[in-house]
Amino acid sequence: MNTQKLLQIRNSFILGVACCALPYVASAETIRADFAAGNTSSQVDGYIGTGGDGWLGSWAPFTSPAATATFSNSVLNTNPLNGGGNYLDANFTYAGASGVGQGTTNRGFSTETVDVSAPVRYTFDYRIDTALSNGNQNYKVFNRVGGTASGTDSNDTWVIHAIYNSPSSTTWYVLDGNGAGGAFSNINTGFEVVAGTVYSFIIDTDPANKSWGISITDGISTYTNENIGFRVNSTSDGNFLHFGASASPGSTIGFSLDSLSIASIPEVEVSAAVLGIASLLALYARCRSRRAIKKA
Repeated sequence: MNTQKLLQIRNSFILGVACCALPYVASAETIRADFAAGNTSSQVDGYIGTGGDGWLGSWAPFTSPAATATFSNSVLNTNPLNGGGNYLDANFTYAGASGVGQGTTNRGFSTETVDVSAPVRYTFDYRIDTALSNGNQNYKVFNRVGGTASGTDSNDTWVIHAIYNSPSSTTWYVLDGNGAGGAFSNINTGFEVVAGTVYSFIIDTDPANKSWGISITDGISTYTNENIGFRVNSTSDGNFLHFGASASPGSTIGFSLDSLSIASIPEVEVSAAVLGIASLLALYARCRSRRAIKKA
């Protein structure tokens, strides 16, 4: 067999192995909520919506105390977030005479569609429509293991708050959990919360290490933190998203939500066959070297 034929065989073999060894990127499904269907209980992408496309069921309020804390939610398009058309307008009212009312608008998603034992990315646009006026009021966004709740607790994986600091300052906070049901600290990001401003969030989770990271931007400034701990003692993320608020007696506060997505973060895995290609090339180089020596 002549040298040219050997080269053709060698090249064809290497190309075939290389094609099999290319990094494989998982084609992850994405669960979305854009509220495109409007106010309906018969279509998935509406409010309250229905189960399907990765969602376990409809959006649902959970408030405490149930008799005096209520949500009034609807899909609007009058003041879109980032030009997104329809969005969820949520308003929380606490009619009690004392204490604090709290509640969430929440929805569960299928772990068969998005595997929460592997890294997951959450993205959404969020706007606070009512400025906080006292320390009994806050906004909260969190994910939870094992079902829904009216407020945060030890079953949460990641937690974000907008917290009133003073009459001139409300900022975003992220809870750095200890992975055992408690918290190391509630981190003040220093990122000011301004009513009427749209904030875009990216949350990436790393369940195996009980950690998560976040990016918040208002289109001008950005806050990032890539090393925050889960609160819950779990190596799986939750699959019950909560968007909520706490309110003082006799007050109503509101927020808007749009462009929510949930997807697995593809992990690029290089086949061990790549090492085989490298070995093959090294062997071929040695053979060429030996032939060259013989010819000399």
